[in-house]
Amino acid sequence: MQTNPMPPPPFHMANGVLGALLAAYFTIIFVFSLALYIAYVIPIWKLYKKAGQEHPWLAFIPIAQYWPFFWTIRKSAWNILWFLLPVAALIVLHPLHVVGIVIAILADIAVFVLEITWAAAFLRAFNMSPYWLFLLLLLVIPPIGVLAIVILLYIMAFSDDYQYQL
Repeated sequence: MQTNPMPPPPFHMANGVLGALLAAYFTIIFVFSLALYIAYVIPIWKLYKKAGQEHPWLAFIPIAQYWPFFWTIRKSAWNILWFLLPVAALIVLHPLHVVGIVIAILADIAVFVLEITWAAAFLRAFNMSPYWLFLLLLLVIPPIGVLAIVILLYIMAFSDDYQYQL
């Protein structure tokens, strides 16, 4: 007597197709993000060179790019630690549940206000009106806002009209 082999599991081919689609999706996202990052750091590097920073190449290193940023606006590089405030507040205050989350959100808002202040100082350092920030804040649609910031940085970096003033 012959036994029938077990039928193949359902969606046998689908697992490979799904994996391939996910790999393609994440590859496209990675390539696009890398291209956007390179498009962002080139004008930052050029602006650091315009400002006469000793190490403009730090613009290409993700966290280290803030050191020349703060030196450009004549602030201490220790201000980088403010970026850790929301993360630290969320980790430390997490056991407080709702109260901890509210305090972490307030820390996010405080850091956001500091970032706006620093961005305005950066624009002023290159003799550009800080009112450009209001235009950029109105562009809350992420792709448009990011592209607007990159375009503004390219204008500042490659135009002779904007020179370092501090």
